[in-house]
Amino acid sequence: QSRRLAAEKGDPITAATIGETERYKKTDGDGGSVKACGSTNIPTIGSNSSGGSVPLPLQLFPMASILIINAANQELPLALCLSSAMIHLSLYWTSNENSDTTPTGARQHAQHGLLYLSLSFHCLLQIASTSFSHTIWFLFVVWNGDTGALIAGRVGRMLCTTDLLAAICPRMLIDFVKRVSPSKTMTGLVGGVFGAALTAVYWPSVMLWVHSMCLQLGIADYPAAFGWLEGMVGTLSPDVHSYFDLDQMNASDAAGILDFDDLPIPSIIATMTPIEIAKSIAFRRALVGIVLGIFAIVGDLVESSVKRASRQKDSGKLLPGHGGILDRFDSTLLSAVVYYHWCLCNEA
Repeated sequence: QSRRLAAEKGDPITAATIGETERYKKTDGDGGSVKACGSTNIPTIGSNSSGGSVPLPLQLFPMASILIINAANQELPLALCLSSAMIHLSLYWTSNENSDTTPTGARQHAQHGLLYLSLSFHCLLQIASTSFSHTIWFLFVVWNGDTGALIAGRVGRMLCTTDLLAAICPRMLIDFVKRVSPSKTMTGLVGGVFGAALTAVYWPSVMLWVHSMCLQLGIADYPAAFGWLEGMVGTLSPDVHSYFDLDQMNASDAAGILDFDDLPIPSIIATMTPIEIAKSIAFRRALVGIVLGIFAIVGDLVESSVKRASRQKDSGKLLPGHGGILDRFDSTLLSAVVYYHWCLCNEA
């Protein structure tokens, strides 16, 4: 009934987000019509109802994105500034595109992509080229955070018709999340952060157990045992054998990988935490997991807001039923930036 009421009121974003499949139309400012987000004929950025061409900023975005992703750390600010300037001035390149007649939506969309997508994938590439242990740990923390949010949200709906944790959360936060993504619940968000923190603490032990099992099976040299790994890892790290650093990880030794000895802890947290707890490996891992879980949720909300602004239900068509390729990566984007600059850049 709520979906039908939303459709009758002419709200395409709300109705499509909660699963409305009925066709309805809403008149836009030019007197045309925009179909529901579930329709395949909805206009996209860079096109119009008459089949217009893709604006030049969006055509330049893939090249600028590749430049940023593959830039060295010391060259990243220069690559980002030049790419943004190129996209900003691209609307003036042709005589029929100027600030008076061409909307700036495509330019803003492309510049947002440089910051949100290109810079994030640059940090993902830096994590992947630094360490095998860091890469696997980071991915599983974020992925299990998503799984925890899904499980908590579904269990919460089974136990109660309303959001279980909404009563203890600020109303402003609840309204903000609902405006961006009406299907999300506070129970699911808390479950996601809890799942990420739990994985951050205990996943290194799982990795150590897998490594010990491989040693018992006689698989000590991973590139030699799996030939396809050598070529793939060779594109990330010049030293293929040292890249697999699981043997340097020791859950009981403060000098091991994933212990975050040099992690800069915010002063407000450091002053409120007993020294014995603050020095423990589990505390530092849990802290990183909580922060990654929060930024994974923020990244998910950013992607949802972009789709709503573009009046699109999915970010692509390559993964039907999953929201597109970008929906599989949205949680890792901002988390990768935080993890690389907060954790890896401060390692001795």
